[in-house]
Amino acid sequence: MTINAIICLGEEIGDCTDPSLVMEITEREIEKEPLEGPFYQGEEVTVHIAFDYDAYESGADWLMGIVPTFGSGWDLSDFDFGINAPIGNDSTAQWYVQGSETAPTINEPNPILCTFVNTAGELTLCNKLCKPCDDCPGPTMAIGDALPSGYFWVTEGNNPGCDNDGSLGEGWGIGSSQAHVEWDFKVKVKEFENSDSCALFTDLSISFQTFSHGTVGCWDDPVGECILDRAMYGPAWEVNCDAIPAVSVDNHSTKENVRIYPVPAINRLTVVSDYNMFDISIYSVSGILLFQSKINNQDVFDINMMEFQSGLYLIKIETEGVRLIEKIIVK
Repeated sequence: MTINAIICLGEEIGDCTDPSLVMEITEREIEKEPLEGPFYQGEEVTVHIAFDYDAYESGADWLMGIVPTFGSGWDLSDFDFGINAPIGNDSTAQWYVQGSETAPTINEPNPILCTFVNTAGELTLCNKLCKPCDDCPGPTMAIGDALPSGYFWVTEGNNPGCDNDGSLGEGWGIGSSQAHVEWDFKVKVKEFENSDSCALFTDLSISFQTFSHGTVGCWDDPVGECILDRAMYGPAWEVNCDAIPAVSVDNHSTKENVRIYPVPAINRLTVVSDYNMFDISIYSVSGILLFQSKINNQDVFDINMMEFQSGLYLIKIETEGVRLIEKIIVK
């Protein structure tokens, strides 16, 4: 008897995660702020993800991979997917790129998943059990349809029809019907020109779709494919668009143009610039303006710090050639 593919991704609408899933921020660049956010523009955070994939009681399928989706507020321009790979059962997953010779594709018809190209031109996966998929051009995914880039564990397949050429469709998965996956990485929040631009990209969510080797590999399950494959969703993290960026230098300058000392500051802080300065401001880490001085084209400026309590602050310095926002410590 063949089990309908719809149960592969959960038994009903809303069955979109797994009780074993852990997704949390374990470290922030702004140390005194809560780990649940909101997060500052330009801030780097450490993410920890863990989950169990256990098909022991439901079938012989092995986990083969995950396709992650990052919210629009994350800056992935310098993110190295190869280095920041998840580890499952002590084995590191490999990053398979959509559109390459070994690109991931669907190997079984799937009425629950669909793909579309988003406004950034990226192929995006959608699970109909978890949210509306109105942007998808078709109702289902057919054999051979492309998947977005993702992490996969590929081992040699031993049933007839497995060519074992290194591609997903010709191999098996992680090596066991039970898998524990850990994924730890650092990622940065985007920076924006203004709060209006930021408001369009506040989403810092992270989600991923799991895939068994019956769905994307060459394993042919005699009972039913992908019985544990679900979309997994983390917390609804967001960007704090009201605060100035945590650490920011404009593209036409370097921090070497401006020197701030002593660090930590005790009674006085001195700012020296290679350019004439015209504005200096100090903010709390939550973005509240605490000090501002309009300067008449000076290249050295002293600030009395006697009234500042010990802690972390942000200083913004504007000159004719440099705009710098930097962290300072008052002792």
